[in-house]
Amino acid sequence: MENLDESTTAVINNEQKALPFRKRFKRHYLLPTKLPKNKAGEFDEKELASAVTREYRKVLGEELESPGTKLVVVDSFTRWSDYVLEYNQIVHSGYDIYRNYNDNVKSMLNRVNATAEKTVVFTAVDEVVLVETENEHLQERSRRCKIYGRELEGKIESYFTIVLFTKTEKQPNGTLKYSFLTNSDGSCSAKSPAGMFKDLLIPNDLAVVLEAVGKYYEKSTPAKTVVKRRG
Repeated sequence: MENLDESTTAVINNEQKALPFRKRFKRHYLLPTKLPKNKAGEFDEKELASAVTREYRKVLGEELESPGTKLVVVDSFTRWSDYVLEYNQIVHSGYDIYRNYNDNVKSMLNRVNATAEKTVVFTAVDEVVLVETENEHLQERSRRCKIYGRELEGKIESYFTIVLFTKTEKQPNGTLKYSFLTNSDGSCSAKSPAGMFKDLLIPNDLAVVLEAVGKYYEKSTPAKTVVKRRG
């Protein structure tokens, strides 16, 4: 996110930590904006999930409608879904917990996809799962977006046009090189329209990604993007 336009980018930060660079976005929401307190004036951990999910809906809606916002970055989808699950565990019980959790996740993603004039980027933590191969005695490791419950397992990527996965490579001098996978290398669910990116690996720079997206669509059709980063 470091090279994104500070004036037209809104960052919805529910990770509850500072961004790892000095750049300041004019629209940077660190959720919750006010920590919930109980009657004694002390921090109320039980109300935290409710406060975050409530503020997230409000802020996301405002930024999707704001004429001054061209890009919305949600950091991260994973932490938001954590709070949604915690909230549903408080207000529901049994099967209703995951039924309402799945409904909340799908509703939010559908709402974002219905806002065609905005570009929205979600960061997310991936998980490694074992998948069956044609040889029933062998399994392969595959990366996909982490989600709770079975209904949406392996399906989050279907809500997005572009899915990028981070890749790290150790260099001869011992440093790590960070890149984005623009399409699957056989071990993940990365995807992008044919011809959007010239290379399988590109710099892990969202400004570079969005420039390529803009050129591909001739700046007429924004795309929804999810970026997977290792937790």
